[in-house]
Amino acid sequence: MEFSALVTTFRAIKLTGDSQELNKKPFGLEGEEDDMLSQGWSRKGPALRNRAQLPPQMEARFPPSLMSLVSSTIGKDLATVDLPITLSEPISLLQRNCEDLEYSEILDTAAQTGDPHARLAFAAIFAISHYASSDERFDKPFTSFAGETYEMINQHQGEGFRVVIESLQRAPAQVALHAESLGIGVEWKYYYSIKLEQAFYGKSMELASKGYLHIEFPKYGDHITYTLPTTCVHNVVFGKMWVENYGDIEFRNHATGDRCLFTLQKSGWKTSKSDVGSVRGILLDSNQVLKGEIGGNWKQEMYYKRPGKPPTQVWKTKPRAPQLATH
Repeated sequence: MEFSALVTTFRAIKLTGDSQELNKKPFGLEGEEDDMLSQGWSRKGPALRNRAQLPPQMEARFPPSLMSLVSSTIGKDLATVDLPITLSEPISLLQRNCEDLEYSEILDTAAQTGDPHARLAFAAIFAISHYASSDERFDKPFTSFAGETYEMINQHQGEGFRVVIESLQRAPAQVALHAESLGIGVEWKYYYSIKLEQAFYGKSMELASKGYLHIEFPKYGDHITYTLPTTCVHNVVFGKMWVENYGDIEFRNHATGDRCLFTLQKSGWKTSKSDVGSVRGILLDSNQVLKGEIGGNWKQEMYYKRPGKPPTQVWKTKPRAPQLATH
């Protein structure tokens, strides 16, 4: 049976039960029906609108009964430890990794830029944008089993991308991702196979990614590789939790020999609040000549500055979801 016939059959099924319950709108969509209809949604079919939040509120992450369990995980890879589901957010590891493409429009812009140094700078800023969603987000995703896959197609008005990701190994977690542009006249590829290692040290939890990530712009023959910095969640059990990403990253364009050297500031007792999350980078050509500077904060925005010109804002974070702290 063809897909269209299946849809027709599904819609023809007469649902039974409490009509009031069946007609209730999904939580988070109240008051949006008129807006959906104005945009062309049909009353006969399902409204494909993402919810802003889930109904239940988050529970306390570490009640007293969990303290003994937490203490037994010190120094271990958390992927090998069975933890209560209250410590996880309702999303899988594969879905969480696909969030890296939230700001894929940066790659769209880079793919249409003739300047090779700007393309490398934009690719580097795209990589930094991955970390914006980690700010004030402390729950772990559910572990994906080996062989589990997830596919997403995000396309709208001639723009978008397709991404496929697979779990290669459960513990320690290892995943492979491949994404490519679906935009008209826009060509880029983003892919990797990395191993994720999580360790708990009593007061903090660290996540390290082993392996190279790749970005390609086929039109220009660019092949850019880089590694990921370390992510650390502080005050996991006691105190106010907070996240930082720190380390040095080298972005290398193997086609041109250009490099972009990044440093994500690590906090310390001398670090001011304004410096937490700060990012600094320089762009060098194959002859080690400075071709640009990059700066900003992975929590907020990033700028690219060409020699002799004022800095240009390339990326800024989107508004946070409402009631993020409770749902």
